[in-house]
Amino acid sequence: MALLQLVGRFFTGSAAGACIDIVVATVLIFFTIPLEWACIASFACAFVVTYWVHLRWTFKLHGMTFFSLSLLKFGGSSLLTLAVRLGIIFFAKQYIPSIQTAAHITILVFAIAVSFCLNFLLAYFWSFVAPKPL
Repeated sequence: MALLQLVGRFFTGSAAGACIDIVVATVLIFFTIPLEWACIASFACAFVVTYWVHLRWTFKLHGMTFFSLSLLKFGGSSLLTLAVRLGIIFFAKQYIPSIQTAAHITILVFAIAVSFCLNFLLAYFWSFVAPKPL
């Protein structure tokens, strides 16, 4: 599969996850859940959806079960991605100390964009590398 097509599939699968991520976070923020907790909860929801989409559609690893080494790798890379995202949120809130919901959502969307790039690199080079036949 051409790299551009793979990036397009990854983007599409991740966009579905990002939509879930943003909607869940927005709802939680609306109900006055702190941004950091909303971010973690929404990230977890998006993780399950994007893992399955990337396993079956993006990287087409149909021979693997849901519970595989790729799940552990994707889980690890997702935790790293979440840490980067939370770091961005922490530092952005230092410079944008607004308590308005719109400012929090803007920070979250920026953090998601940065984490998308990191997540693709980790998925492509580590999480979804097909096992080599013996």
